[in-house]
Amino acid sequence: MTPTVNSMWSMRVLVCLLLNGIPERTVGSLLTSPLAPDPTCATGLQGDGVCCQSQCGVCGGHGCGAHPGGAAGCCTGNILSSHRLCTSNPPPCIMHGGSGGGTWPPPDPTNKTVALSVSFGTSGVVHTVSDRYVSFNLDTGWNKRNFSDPTLMLLTSALGPAHLRVGGTFEDYVVYAVDAFANFSCADPPHPMTPYRCTLITEADMTALFEFAAGVNATVLFGINDMFGRPTKTKPEVPLCTDTCPPQNLSNAAALLKWAAQTPVVRENLFGWELGNELNDCLNGMVGATTQANDLIALGALVDSLWPTSVTPPMLIGPDTHSFTEYESDGLAWLHQWASTVGKGVGPARLIATFHMYALGSAQTEGIEAKFLDHESLDKVGDGVRAMQKALGPTVSAELWAGETAAANNGGKEGVTDTFLDSFWYADQLGQMARTGVKVFQRQVLVAGSGYPLIVSPSDGPVRPSPDYWVAVLFSRLMGTRVLNVSVAGDGATARLRAYGHCSPVSASTPTPMATLLLINLSPDTLSVAMGTILPTADVSTPRQEWHVTAGAPMRNLQRLQSSVAILNGVPLGVLPGPTMPSLAGQTESGTTPVLLAAQSITFVQVHDLTNVCTV
Repeated sequence: MTPTVNSMWSMRVLVCLLLNGIPERTVGSLLTSPLAPDPTCATGLQGDGVCCQSQCGVCGGHGCGAHPGGAAGCCTGNILSSHRLCTSNPPPCIMHGGSGGGTWPPPDPTNKTVALSVSFGTSGVVHTVSDRYVSFNLDTGWNKRNFSDPTLMLLTSALGPAHLRVGGTFEDYVVYAVDAFANFSCADPPHPMTPYRCTLITEADMTALFEFAAGVNATVLFGINDMFGRPTKTKPEVPLCTDTCPPQNLSNAAALLKWAAQTPVVRENLFGWELGNELNDCLNGMVGATTQANDLIALGALVDSLWPTSVTPPMLIGPDTHSFTEYESDGLAWLHQWASTVGKGVGPARLIATFHMYALGSAQTEGIEAKFLDHESLDKVGDGVRAMQKALGPTVSAELWAGETAAANNGGKEGVTDTFLDSFWYADQLGQMARTGVKVFQRQVLVAGSGYPLIVSPSDGPVRPSPDYWVAVLFSRLMGTRVLNVSVAGDGATARLRAYGHCSPVSASTPTPMATLLLINLSPDTLSVAMGTILPTADVSTPRQEWHVTAGAPMRNLQRLQSSVAILNGVPLGVLPGPTMPSLAGQTESGTTPVLLAAQSITFVQVHDLTNVCTV
């Protein structure tokens, strides 16, 4: 009998998937599912933005990986990470637009003006963030970056002081070519490691990185490979733990730490060591959570044995969980187990608890553009942070940091996460995470050629800031560390307007107590906010400062808001010759006039604080 095209295809896929470590039951369920696309999830089970396989019984939730179909067919996070769209695939797949509402293309601005009110709560300062709250990351290929580029130096310095996290996907494939490992061969690593993604980092790479950090007023969070000596992490990931996990091997980390402790530029500009990147799927279950917690405790003991006693020891940072962890009960259970264990060996003054968040889901989700202007989609940020805080519970009183975050995962989407459209998510998440109690916000990523960069480094042109970059600079300069409780009211206020408030930083230019509001207009209408509702006791005779940020012209063949340019108070922003930074001065407005927010815009408003809430 001659095999059919489908059967030949199935055999090839079967061999490919099995060789990559996918369980047989998951492979079988994928191959026996109907091959026709299912955009309405008619043949599956609909969950939170995804369509699970019908045999799962329940889509997502606690224990989803144990259902027929396995994690690949039944767990929301795994499906969101698969890139499989229901418009071109059968279940498991990602539904059109994922969860949340919104429309795309965005409606054109109207001639309508809507009056809304914004007010400070009576609770005063509700949280305090770090003075390095607005921070950023370097990811894959950082050691090939030209750190001496004058525009990169200028733009990064303007964001300081900040933390620079160095880690990401390739963190757990890196080998440090230091001391006894100077001649390590990625082509022939020791068993059970494989050459897959193996990358060498040299002493020269590390020195250049830390010299760059010192020059831009940033301290480094450096990610240590927690998979050295263990089976190499595959893609898709294969669980490695049953009753136990493969043992930790700190020999390569020890060589790096010894060199770092003896190298002044590293020792003086290091904030902390992070251990592992998104390992809660391969170091799986409660055994895996316990193992990774004990790994961090062991790293701390190693640091203490090598670090000079006269120098404050670096912080210990983890677990940097997968971005879907905070949205699934299995992930939250893993985090709780990790916290319960690590708290027994690392004190809260030495520990930073970190998580990853890509709240809008996969960048390949069809219709994801609509989420950036949809208040329900944006609210997932706060939902995820509160779930993380609850999972950590009272066992760990360490600071909670967003260790890696961008709007959408899997590298972002060109023309979306590198345009002004992304700035709605970025401004909102900066405000929302601060109000929810996150201490530091590590943006993914500082510089890249495409995807979700703050600074764009194209292969065929000079380094330039993205629209998000200007949001980062304005937030860092204007918002301060003390977070206020701000609410909105009025017709459709929740869907139209996002509002956040901080005490302004005290400086030579603002010697008197000031408060800064971040107002994000998601709607196509002009919004009018009377000053009396913002600060009831404000002296309306005192002028206020406003910074209105809007989109430039759209990129070729794209929609309005998909612009590579941000406009501040009517002036396009960009690096000036020299290079030098442009003036980012606000415009002065009378205290007696309402604040007018242009359609789909981002505005900072600085007012005098006469309630003494922000008095130092």
